Amino acid sequence: MTQRMTRRCLRFILLMLAGAGSGCAEATDDGAPGNLESTAIQGVIYNGASNQFAGGFNPSNAPDGGFGGGACAATRTPVIFIHGNSVNATFFARPSSNGAPSVYDTLKAAGYNDCELFGITYLSPSEQAAEPLNYHTSTKAARIRDFIKAVKAYTGKPKVTIVAHSMGVTVALHGITFGGLWGSIERFVNVAGGLKGLSACLPVGFANPAFPTCGSQNVFDSNIFGFWPDGAAGASNPRTGSSASVGFRREPERRPAVRFFTISGGNADTKVGGNQCRFNAAAAVAAQLDLAVDHLSTFSNAGAIVNTMLSTGCTGTACCAGYTGTCNNSSVLDARRWSVPSSAR
Repeated sequence: MTQRMTRRCLRFILLMLAGAGSGCAEATDDGAPGNLESTAIQGVIYNGASNQFAGGFNPSNAPDGGFGGGACAATRTPVIFIHGNSVNATFFARPSSNGAPSVYDTLKAAGYNDCELFGITYLSPSEQAAEPLNYHTSTKAARIRDFIKAVKAYTGKPKVTIVAHSMGVTVALHGITFGGLWGSIERFVNVAGGLKGLSACLPVGFANPAFPTCGSQNVFDSNIFGFWPDGAAGASNPRTGSSASVGFRREPERRPAVRFFTISGGNADTKVGGNQCRFNAAAAVAAQLDLAVDHLSTFSNAGAIVNTMLSTGCTGTACCAGYTGTCNNSSVLDARRWSVPSSAR
């Protein structure tokens, strides 16, 4: 590859990873993270202080902050939000692009209190500013494990529900399995998660030190891996593949007691075809929806859908209740289905 071609590929992947389009992989958010400082007030402030824990909730393994807790008691199953790459936990309260209330405001209006809504920031401020350098590790997995345990201890509830966006989806899946906590999960809402890898990684390769977010599985430590599509260029990354034991897309097959949901941008997801966000069909998958919106709006506009998924026994397009906009059952593959090019297999 010539130097000119290399520069062009690097520019391409930076644009793709930093939010030039929308998709299953994380796009850069439009606001800077807040400073790490404690706040006693209740309510999540988007891009406010990084540490918005309150009410005596002080998780031991959340050095970069998060939110949750207050002068209240949990009566519902607690919800834990896991954010995507380049942002922090306050993304939960990011304003929508269509005028609808944020996911946080929607759930508060539905009766959730701040002892039922939690989030952890698993990236440091410097990591949030270095999106192509972030990948899955046992450190991140342990933070998810420990946060779930902390929320259960604080609320006294035996289970939690996970709502995750983009990279947060796979970080959460990894952390739950790493901690052996699937028995503690009631529902799992996957919003635009790169379950099957990231096609934008193909131009830069699976072992490029400038883009470890695209890496394959580390040969010495299976808990270190990026978004390289399994099998492309002969590189192994079982979690993005179809492995029956660890493949992210097959998690619902292994966890029949958990209700799984997917919210996808579908063909409006210009980074990766919407099919890359979806779990394989399984009895535990209640709905996989296509909103036909950009990557960030797939989460921030979907408050009504998230609330319906959490509070009802909805399946399929019944989970669209209360949402204004396109909302289709995406069980049929997108016309623009992503696949590993034959030259990369």
